[in-house]
Amino acid sequence: MDFYNYSSSNASSPYALDQPSSKRPKRQMTSNTLASQRNSPVRILPHPDGLQRLEHERRGGQIVDQNQPEPQKTRPAGRGRRDPQAEEEDAFVENLRAQNLSWKIVAEMFRERYGKNTSEARLQMRMLRRRKSAAAWQDADIPLLHEAHRYWRTEKFRIIADKVGDFQIA
Repeated sequence: MDFYNYSSSNASSPYALDQPSSKRPKRQMTSNTLASQRNSPVRILPHPDGLQRLEHERRGGQIVDQNQPEPQKTRPAGRGRRDPQAEEEDAFVENLRAQNLSWKIVAEMFRERYGKNTSEARLQMRMLRRRKSAAAWQDADIPLLHEAHRYWRTEKFRIIADKVGDFQIA
């Protein structure tokens, strides 16, 4: 476009410039545009020799037989808490929260009593995890839950009828 040539179509303004040509084709938007293809990750499978070498290095140089099953990693029996004072600390925080004290005050009192620099957010998360773990069902409870559900399924109408009868007598 030539900026020094004025358009003859717009005589009212001496500064009007030529309008761009409308002959340029407009870009068609499709779902498979180049931009969307660039954003998708490239899928490349690793070379099998490289995987074997990485596995060999991971095992510390031990020779790995492909036919031999991988040994099971054992976990320690009871991981539990590492801090022996943790139960006492949790009870202290729960007691303070039961008194409707703010988390700021609870954190301050916790620091004074135990000498640990613990933030309010950390104490909140600690209590949340404690509540969640306490609410989880134990394996021994699952059969009891199934039995209670079976009892309710067979006896619910009798229980309701007895209760309605109690209300009518009174």
